Amino acid sequence: MKTKTKNILIHSMPDKVFVQMDDFSKTGMHMTESSMMMMGSKLNLEQLSTNPTGVGAKYRWYGKMMGMTMDFSETVTKWQPPILKEWETFGDSKMIIMSWYRMWLEITPAESGANAKISISYLPPKEWYYKILSFLFADWYCNWCLNNMLTDTKRKLELNLTGKHRKNLFKPSVAALVLAGVLCMVMGVYFIFLRPPLLPEDSAYMGTTLPSINGAVPGLSAWLEKVFWVLGGYIFATGLMIVYVANTSFKNRLKGAFSIVTITGLSSIGIMTCINFSINSNFKWMLLAFTLPWLIGLILYRMHK
Repeated sequence: MKTKTKNILIHSMPDKVFVQMDDFSKTGMHMTESSMMMMGSKLNLEQLSTNPTGVGAKYRWYGKMMGMTMDFSETVTKWQPPILKEWETFGDSKMIIMSWYRMWLEITPAESGANAKISISYLPPKEWYYKILSFLFADWYCNWCLNNMLTDTKRKLELNLTGKHRKNLFKPSVAALVLAGVLCMVMGVYFIFLRPPLLPEDSAYMGTTLPSINGAVPGLSAWLEKVFWVLGGYIFATGLMIVYVANTSFKNRLKGAFSIVTITGLSSIGIMTCINFSINSNFKWMLLAFTLPWLIGLILYRMHK
């Protein structure tokens, strides 16, 4: 049996998140629409029980995918609103890449909304040819389903926020980290297009002059120019990734986001600033200023701002 888990922070009340995700037609919307992951197919949803929610609620999914029949039913086995819901397949299930699954939803309150965590445990199919498909695609498909269930809920509920709540979506910690990323991107552009191969402070640190260096090693400047092109590309890419992380995992407070941003800052702009102070560079104070948004962003993150 294999298990996959995803979670997300949703800026809405826990009870509203639970009600939204308790509706199979909403959390399973991605399976009722034609998409690449559904191979252009879509499934139909049928309510089997008299009660649409709660323990004992039963639903049937059916249709075809790439000409192969999909037909399986689910029943709710645990239902504790607005905290927990658990459901699993029953009966003779035709699902191609798995023979049975159990899913469970956990909602926990958060300072700015609710943390929604959804998991799936599944067994592979019994037929050897379906087992091959399961080995290749089951994990991928599970991740796609879980992500869709969470992001669809987040998108729906956060679109319904009032103007007051929308203002609370602005996070100073995210803004600070975005600024840090943008500054890195600017620095990368400088290294690629504007930085000379050798600065006056470089020759001063080596105790010589620029003409002497160029005379002793004629090809050094041309070589250093290409080195700084590569370095600038890496600096720009680091900044771009930080902007993306700031607006995704960092903003949603996903596990590991704080540690990754801390390590990235220390090993990039942090080391660069320390080295420039150690050689008494003319740029040391500017680099320190570039480092401050990282520190401010991390501090604000810890303060849940």
